Amino acid sequence: MSKTSYLPGLTPLRGLAALLVVIFHYNSQLAEVISPVFTPIIEKMYLMVDLFFVLSGFVMYHVYGHYFREQLTPHRFAHFMWARFARIYPLHLATLALMVLIAVPSFLTNTLEGFFAVVYDVTALPSHIAMTQAMGTHHEATWNTPSWSISVEWWTYLMFPLIVVLFKRTSTWSRWLAGLLVLAGYLSIIYYFQPNFWAARWEQFNVPSSVPYPMHIIDVITGPAMLRCVCGFVWGMLVYELYEKRLLQKLLAYRFSFSIIWFSLFTTWHFKVLPDYGAVFLFGGIILATAYAPSASRSLLNNRVFKHIGDISFSLYLIHMPLIFAFAGARRMLVNPDPLKKMLGFDFPPAIAWSGLFILLLLSAALATLSYRFVEQPCRKYLNGLFSAKTTRRQKANA
Repeated sequence: MSKTSYLPGLTPLRGLAALLVVIFHYNSQLAEVISPVFTPIIEKMYLMVDLFFVLSGFVMYHVYGHYFREQLTPHRFAHFMWARFARIYPLHLATLALMVLIAVPSFLTNTLEGFFAVVYDVTALPSHIAMTQAMGTHHEATWNTPSWSISVEWWTYLMFPLIVVLFKRTSTWSRWLAGLLVLAGYLSIIYYFQPNFWAARWEQFNVPSSVPYPMHIIDVITGPAMLRCVCGFVWGMLVYELYEKRLLQKLLAYRFSFSIIWFSLFTTWHFKVLPDYGAVFLFGGIILATAYAPSASRSLLNNRVFKHIGDISFSLYLIHMPLIFAFAGARRMLVNPDPLKKMLGFDFPPAIAWSGLFILLLLSAALATLSYRFVEQPCRKYLNGLFSAKTTRRQKANA
């Protein structure tokens, strides 16, 4: 694989997205720090997962694009997929095991009901091990629920080399067609898949029909979640081709472009005038503004804290939900609150809610740092070493 230039600003950007996902899950499932009556901005933080998808398509194209443009062979494909496996599977398996451990008290005390009974579904464990948990085998995300996005991204990786070859062998028309298909995919989610998904969710959790479910969003996390991921990933690849051609560079390399786009996102979310697919397309502008900067010094995220958060972002993304469920399970056994107040049954005063968020962020960052150092990095190095050793032995045998 040919060496590619490192784009320093993208790592802190990934860290920012991971932090916003943690805040979103805390606000929606544990304690409300900002009411949607005041502003719906935090409710839109679920779209940070789509920022991950777009960023993943951009980065994969940057790192592996030339690799597959040169030649697509079984060995290169295996090399790519093994590298992706080494990157995501060890931590996915470790956090799954942690969630199983957290669920043990609920099984032993026979207190599984409602949301917990759906999440701690033993029949879903094989799909998690096979990373097919978001393919519709179960309607709701189960166990370490954020891992649904890891599932669909893993299977999207299988398509990536083929899309690279397709782009190589076709002209500009294929990019326009891909862009239109991405838009069509998002519209199909918004107007067909999403209403059906949320209606089924309401029925599954016995939510009264008088309670309206969200409309005109792309928040589907199983089944059509695969389409959601592919759309974001392909859009990220298209954004990278804009980057290669240096299109919009003069505009987006402007010192304040990054901040202006984020401010525009928050403003349009607050006034409810930006459709979700519009936000995903703007994510492309955020990535370009970050990548076009001549150095990370022009990014607001250029500091050691955000660089570290970016490094541990994958661990942070997968480790925070076990913490939420550990707290939820413990409090549920002690208090048994009304499950209709929150998805996990919590309703805290603002001061406690904000304090809890601060504690969750600190604990998540601390555990993510440990998992990054003792799970992610060593497992990735070991597994990649296995592949390299196997390749070396094969080359010697053929010499």
